[in-house]
Amino acid sequence: MKNVRRYIRTDLVNHIGSLWQTDEFRNAHNDPNSPIRKCVDAVANKGPLWFYDMSDPIERTQFSSWWRHVQTRHYDIPAVTDLYYYHELTHIANHRNSNYKCELLSEDEWDGSVYEEEMIASLESEVFVYWYFPTLRAKTFPFEIWADRFQAPTEKLESAKWDIREARVKIFREPNFDDPIEMSIHKYNNQNMIWCNYWRGVSREINDKLRWIELHCDGLWVDTINPKALEQFEQFIAENTTEGVVFRKQTRLFHEYTKGTIITAFKG
Repeated sequence: MKNVRRYIRTDLVNHIGSLWQTDEFRNAHNDPNSPIRKCVDAVANKGPLWFYDMSDPIERTQFSSWWRHVQTRHYDIPAVTDLYYYHELTHIANHRNSNYKCELLSEDEWDGSVYEEEMIASLESEVFVYWYFPTLRAKTFPFEIWADRFQAPTEKLESAKWDIREARVKIFREPNFDDPIEMSIHKYNNQNMIWCNYWRGVSREINDKLRWIELHCDGLWVDTINPKALEQFEQFIAENTTEGVVFRKQTRLFHEYTKGTIITAFKG
């Protein structure tokens, strides 16, 4: 991790706006009623984000957004860059570190929250985004993707979203082994469960620090934050950084498991 930049509130919203590569996302960012801008505002309302550049190849498979660190990336296809950032931001907007009793998530509860966040982020960035922007599909992948199998609804959007979710769950449980797209999604889900195994042991410690950050931010639209909260969180990250990689042990183990290659569901 290098070139780490911290953004808060208005600066964060503006920085995210500068990352979008397509007109669809740029225009949506400026529309307060669009799903994209609502996601961005939800992220900014929960606290600061740290953006960074990769300094070690093992960080490629780290998935650091859940502790509010976003890796900067640029894909050859501009629209794919937008899908990547939207996916990460959706994770952050929907991340929770406490249960309904306002207690810190247990390790088992954390597993469930990761599953739910990944479901939301994947469906938003792999399917629903094409419903929001009919012109976007022509700008992404030159091959069939799962979203191509579903027609955008003209009404009852939330009901249609739930049907897609159910179709996704079915693939997790009973994929068509002769269908390469379904098998890719199935393997991706299994890969996520392995990732949880490696990170579960530090999940409560990380969530405890995240909760402290959010308690100083949530619902308060201001461009400043308690400096002590920032200092303690950044110190926590620094203390768990080895040779430039945050939580190097967990990051290395999962990188070795994947051999540096992540199966990405939205690529089919």
